[in-house]
Amino acid sequence: MQLDWDKAINDILSEKMTCQACGAMGEEMIVGYTREMWKSRTLTRTVISKAYTFVVNRITGRALQYYNGLQIHPAAVLKSLRIESSGYGFQSEVLVKSLRLTRTVIEVPMDLIERQKGESKAFRMKNVADVLRTIKVLRGVERGRDA
Repeated sequence: MQLDWDKAINDILSEKMTCQACGAMGEEMIVGYTREMWKSRTLTRTVISKAYTFVVNRITGRALQYYNGLQIHPAAVLKSLRIESSGYGFQSEVLVKSLRLTRTVIEVPMDLIERQKGESKAFRMKNVADVLRTIKVLRGVERGRDA
């Protein structure tokens, strides 16, 4: 799957991250989510993505639209994190831990273009196991075992 940069980059950077007067970067964290996911993914993949987002939102008490999209974080926040996950689960852990340290989050819709050939590797057993480990890590984070 590829990001449609022509549409997305303007949504992300249009007056949201820099001061128009001085050009200074803000403390915002930008989180991308797939606009109209059902148009670019199969029904099965959409349902699983939405279910994963629902589970992470329940664990964290948040209401984000997506945890595995493009994320832009303040560098100082990223450097301070201890990340345990790898593979498909790491972005959720980075995002959840970053949200605990960041004042503002801006969700930005993105249009994705599905790949023309090949299949997603997201549902391989190794990746499913990693995502389940990430959910366990996130539960621990929200229970105060890790920041």
